[in-house]
Amino acid sequence: MAKSERAILNAIVAFIRSEGGSFDTWYSGITSDVKSRLFGDHGVPEKDHWYIFRQAESSLSARKVELALLFKYGTDGEAKSATLV
Repeated sequence: MAKSERAILNAIVAFIRSEGGSFDTWYSGITSDVKSRLFGDHGVPEKDHWYIFRQAESSLSARKVELALLFKYGTDGEAKSATLV
């Protein structure tokens, strides 16, 4: 079920804070195919590894959450480097 931007941002920030580490050690991104992107492209192990994902109401909402994580909280991500070019 899709969640609001605020609910998604709050859930992800709370998860990162609870699992530890600084925000810049976490990667943020958006995709329409979580399993392929997360476990395939990025090689994240499905078990015994920290990750979180949420379904947004729209691609625009997803992008807003991603940008907040990148620029307000300082996570790493592909969109950050693309924006700086």
